[in-house]
Amino acid sequence: MEDRSKNYPSETLLHANWRLMEASRSSGLMGVIEEAGKIFSYPVILFDESFRVIASYPKEPEKIPELQCMIKNNRLGDKSVYRLLMQNKLKSSNYYAPFYAKRGICSGDPLILGELVHSGNIYGHLVVCPGNAPENKDDLELVSLVLHMIELNLSGSFRHDDYRSSSLALRLENLLNSGTPGYLLNSSIEAVSTSLSGRFAVLVAPLNNYAAQYALVEASLNKLREKYKNTVIVFHSHSFVILIGEIRYNASDPVLRPENNLTVNELFEYFEQYDIKPGLSNSFSDLGLTRYHYRQALLCARLGGELRLKKRAVFLDLMPLPALSVLIKANLGYTFIHPVFFQIKKYDREYKTEYEKTLCAFLLNIKDREKTAKELKVHKNTVQYRLTRIEELFDLPLDDSSAMLNLIFSACLLKLNPSLDERPEL
Repeated sequence: MEDRSKNYPSETLLHANWRLMEASRSSGLMGVIEEAGKIFSYPVILFDESFRVIASYPKEPEKIPELQCMIKNNRLGDKSVYRLLMQNKLKSSNYYAPFYAKRGICSGDPLILGELVHSGNIYGHLVVCPGNAPENKDDLELVSLVLHMIELNLSGSFRHDDYRSSSLALRLENLLNSGTPGYLLNSSIEAVSTSLSGRFAVLVAPLNNYAAQYALVEASLNKLREKYKNTVIVFHSHSFVILIGEIRYNASDPVLRPENNLTVNELFEYFEQYDIKPGLSNSFSDLGLTRYHYRQALLCARLGGELRLKKRAVFLDLMPLPALSVLIKANLGYTFIHPVFFQIKKYDREYKTEYEKTLCAFLLNIKDREKTAKELKVHKNTVQYRLTRIEELFDLPLDDSSAMLNLIFSACLLKLNPSLDERPEL
């Protein structure tokens, strides 16, 4: 008599199907991958179509000794990708069927590969790494089952935004990293531009060394991604990095500020409640420039924290301080301080005057005597008297444009680091 049981799913597969279904319902894509790893009892990794890690179990595959030779910088190396695809092509007549790669890309260990195909497009690659474990007859069916659960997410049956968020986050990482290959950079620009429209801006919120702030990372990423569909959000170099789309450009007020963009304002409010100081870049239209605008926002965020700014840190509002902060970090600040500041500092100490403070306020307010007086909380006649004495005592031509540019530059440096007016020891 024919054994008809072989045509039915095994008890293992039925149980796995139930577990994967529950994981998909409760935790979406990430839950499916985690549950798959537990079912297989060895590493399971989901790559996107460019072989960058989207999700894995364990969560940090680079730290798994057996996988260190194949995964670098959260992505398969180019040689590994080539060998994997060649193995797939040579092994199976059906390119999208799971298969065992008997000559694996990692020290000869076998791999099980499944292609994630949705609506005729390759969305990713599922790789299961059994190492030297013996081949299980259900392994291939389990791979197909996992791929099916992932595709259900893509189809919108469960949390279809999980894959989009994870995939776009990887694209943003490509745009932020200086060493991204050209072909990968171009594909990332194309992918992000199809999801976000209009002009863009970057908001960066660096974390301090507070355990409470770091505990917020995963919860915040999920919450912000769910709420703001016109953004791409990653946690990059100890900072939240948010690429914001649909930025409106107003020729009469071209500077992007929290008060003229609802999303930006809400993001500032969100991070400020946790004592995190964000910085905001200029708006831009070329995604190829994302890394430069990320640096703008990062410099502003750092300045906002260092200077304890009461207002929010916006790049154009703070210029040229972000550029000068780079100069100071290179220990070149003293080089560009006008020598008169050393003289005034010495005079103030000897005669208990406030000439340097007055001059710096005058320069940073671009020669506006009324604003200077208000900032110093003195009468504007007092400001005028002090400026006249400065000109007389130090032979300083405050009406000369070249001298003023030099002095303003120095005043900006001193705002960043007041100790620069101390004459350095030679």
